[in-house]
Amino acid sequence: MAKRGIRILLPLDFHCRFSLYPASCDGVAQSVEHGNHNPGVGGSSPSLVTNPQFCCPVSYKYFSGGLCLSFWLPCTLLSSSDVSPTSRAQRMIQPLADMPKLALQNIKYVLTDIDDTLTWHGRLPAAAYGAMEKLQNAGIKILPITGRPAGWCDHIARMWPVEGVVGENGAFYFRYDVAAKKMLRIYAQDAMDRHNHKGRLGRIAADVLQKFPGTAMASDQAYREVDVAIDFAEDVKPLPLATAMLIADYFHEAGAAAKVSSIHVNAWIGTHDKLTMSLRFLQQVFDLNSDSVKVEVSYVGDSPNDAPMFAHFPHSVGVANLMPFANLMTDLPRYITKGEGGAGFAEFADLLLKAQNKA
Repeated sequence: MAKRGIRILLPLDFHCRFSLYPASCDGVAQSVEHGNHNPGVGGSSPSLVTNPQFCCPVSYKYFSGGLCLSFWLPCTLLSSSDVSPTSRAQRMIQPLADMPKLALQNIKYVLTDIDDTLTWHGRLPAAAYGAMEKLQNAGIKILPITGRPAGWCDHIARMWPVEGVVGENGAFYFRYDVAAKKMLRIYAQDAMDRHNHKGRLGRIAADVLQKFPGTAMASDQAYREVDVAIDFAEDVKPLPLATAMLIADYFHEAGAAAKVSSIHVNAWIGTHDKLTMSLRFLQQVFDLNSDSVKVEVSYVGDSPNDAPMFAHFPHSVGVANLMPFANLMTDLPRYITKGEGGAGFAEFADLLLKAQNKA
């Protein structure tokens, strides 16, 4: 008969929520040692415990039949029959087809992640680019919100059918004025702070590469102005999501902010994020107040670093490939597409255009 264990999981903000579920405490736990980079429970070296039922890290220290602690994985109250990676999401997320027509008719702005939301397997499909163009032609404004670098964002702001772009997880927004032939660049930090933080981030990133074999600096790092990006699944052999979470935790312990996307761990020094810079763009460029944002804006995303966006925008949409991340996310989208990546974005765009009689 399986022993019953108690897991106490503490998210990063230390607002504790509890999860109580049965576990074969000696059978399903798998410890993975990652060196002495974090204080262990009771003074021992840390180990990551993975529960195969969740396919995600659930604690740093495992006590057979007893207490487990984690400082970065949020949870919800789960029953013994409710332990699959998708069960929580299936309860909370509605099919995209259930999105009310009135809500769709009120949407004037679509904010969207790029990697694995507009793209799929590293490519931007014609369906996704075409969907952005159709939305723009219909008067619906598109704003990509991405972790991608400044160099890419300059190109996106100039060449894509968009109003601008928020890049490096909220470090800046770029907006190209076609008539004036001028790029507007607005940063969360001044030039001196950006320069001072670069060296410190570089040293932390170098430590990460040593402590987590198989990782690499992202191939787009040369084009970044503010953050660093650690590749765990783009141009390297994909590593477990658990490893990405540990990398983010390492950055946190070193005093940096960090977010996990579907391919990178992005880290920076500062309080900015995707949400704060997105709201700044909407207010400064379109004079949208907080009430209008809730009604007129939709956000589309796919991974844990989109959680604050999902929480803030009531008309939030996840593409289907979000589901494996669901139990790692503090907040989930309201609706989910049938299609993955760019196909899912195109699905949402088609529904939006039909609701507004602009298809």
